[in-house]
Amino acid sequence: MQVVQVHWAFPPTTGGVESHVADLATALAARGCDVTVVTGEERPEPRPGVAVVSCAALNLERIRAGEPLNDRELAVAITRLRPHVVHGHNLHHFATGPAVVLDALAQELDFAVHHTFHETWPDLLHDRPVYRGWAANYAVSQHVGEACEARIGFRPDVRPLGVDVHRFRCAADAFAHGGTPRLLHPARLLPWKGVHVSVEAVALLRDRGVPVHLTITDTARIADWEGELADYRRVVLDLIDARDVADRVALARASYLDMPRLYAAADVVLYPTLAAEPYGTGPPRGHERPPSGGGEPLRRHPGDGRRWRHRRLGRPGRPCRPRGRSRAPRGRSHLRPAGRRCGARPGCRVLLAPLLRQRPLEDYRLASIEK
Repeated sequence: MQVVQVHWAFPPTTGGVESHVADLATALAARGCDVTVVTGEERPEPRPGVAVVSCAALNLERIRAGEPLNDRELAVAITRLRPHVVHGHNLHHFATGPAVVLDALAQELDFAVHHTFHETWPDLLHDRPVYRGWAANYAVSQHVGEACEARIGFRPDVRPLGVDVHRFRCAADAFAHGGTPRLLHPARLLPWKGVHVSVEAVALLRDRGVPVHLTITDTARIADWEGELADYRRVVLDLIDARDVADRVALARASYLDMPRLYAAADVVLYPTLAAEPYGTGPPRGHERPPSGGGEPLRRHPGDGRRWRHRRLGRPGRPCRPRGRSRAPRGRSHLRPAGRRCGARPGCRVLLAPLLRQRPLEDYRLASIEK
């Protein structure tokens, strides 16, 4: 079967969608599919068993600069491949041309188009929602599915992203090395990814006598549509200096290929996102303040939509009230020295680690998703 994956970017650009496309393409190739990735990445990294084709019609830097694009280039590339299935990712974003081209070609060449909504907004295809007629549409989470229904009047099937549990696996039990606990924040340096919250957590633990070391992935190449990376990186570096934790925090340049090694070396992975869907906690009710434990959210500088500052860092935030039994993190005054408690009862972490790994193995295994 000839399968084509279409997305705006691909490794070495760092991001969740880019990693997913790379993993999914590789997994499908391992199952015997003839897989090609068509991407706007100018110099994409090769993947074993996968052909990667660069296409200027998908180039985000050119789209952002307002350069005229030739959508015919995408049409020519797809026509040459003669696919049975084309799987697009976030084709409702950035530009309308690629989705419209694929829709016309699907009818002409008789192939099926599948599409994944990795996020909901903006929907540039709202005046011409060609995806509604495609073979299948997926949302990567219940939150994204509900947001699609609420904002664009369309409900995709929920299909969580798969995790390659062979590449991302535990090399040893957490804390088994006996040294300083190692934390990892594996996110892009963007404000809503909450890197500043992880830095605040290191300072808080230090103040309570809990030594830790935090590694932050210093992502230099990302799909930075709003131009936030450079300013937010300065915010994070300034915060590290202000909290005097430079000896406890390291920024590591990391590519897609480096991530399994970083995960394997970590005892704890942090991801205190400030989005409406705080991963792992469930959506909070009334999230005027993000469940960050760091006080007020990031604010844009007046008159400049691309510069960020963090106001009143360290002030206690108003507790969120999440749905169900899960609890969102609360302000500094509510935090408990969890590191001390776990250290006093090592048996807890031995029992907890397999339970934490059980759900990804059951519900998010890449081998199940790719079917």
